[in-house]
Amino acid sequence: METYTKFKTTLLKYHIYFSIIVLSLFYTLNLFKEANGYILGAAVSIINFLLIAKTNENIFHLKDKFISYSRKWFFLRYILFALAIIASLKKTYFSLGGTLIGLLSMQLVLFSSLIFGRLNE
Repeated sequence: METYTKFKTTLLKYHIYFSIIVLSLFYTLNLFKEANGYILGAAVSIINFLLIAKTNENIFHLKDKFISYSRKWFFLRYILFALAIIASLKKTYFSLGGTLIGLLSMQLVLFSSLIFGRLNE
């Protein structure tokens, strides 16, 4: 369990580094709507990652109810994704492109960490 906790904190640390780089790029180029959208998407991405981690931790303790438990959290995660996309479409101070980059930011961090071998530390 200690390795799993270290894995989660390492990914969150890399996500913060990635977010600082992307936000500084957006603000340097005066893309404020995209930066706001990225913040919304990155927040939902982090919440999604933590919900997946919580589901994975609790699923080992459930014997017969793990399918209904995982479905419930699955739908909650994708409702959060849908709400973020709808908010970026409805509100003028969010950009859909920035929101989508933010929603994919945790996956980008995970894949780039695996490619560069940074998760083995």
